[in-house]
Amino acid sequence: MTDDAKDVAEALARTLQVATAALRRAALGPLHRAIVEDRRDAVFTRTDGELIVSLALPRATDPTAGLLDVNRLWSATQHELGLAAGPPCRGALIHAGGYAGGCSTRRVS
Repeated sequence: MTDDAKDVAEALARTLQVATAALRRAALGPLHRAIVEDRRDAVFTRTDGELIVSLALPRATDPTAGLLDVNRLWSATQHELGLAAGPPCRGALIHAGGYAGGCSTRRVS
């Protein structure tokens, strides 16, 4: 990661922490999606409190299109990490067909 990317990631994380704290204080529930704009980009973010997925797009990007793109990235990330099917069973072996070792397997398309 370049120093510039690291700085941007840290600034985004701080911004999301402030937004999360403000929502919590106002009793409005957790932060799920955010759009943060700077001079060049619009950063579309989706989170569940554990995982944060962000996508930087040109600032002129239509918000609806940007949110759809980050939702697609969110789904792909969840699928890659095996999170969309729920947490793996303790001690489960992961193989190409899913989880083995006595756990029930849920497939996500």
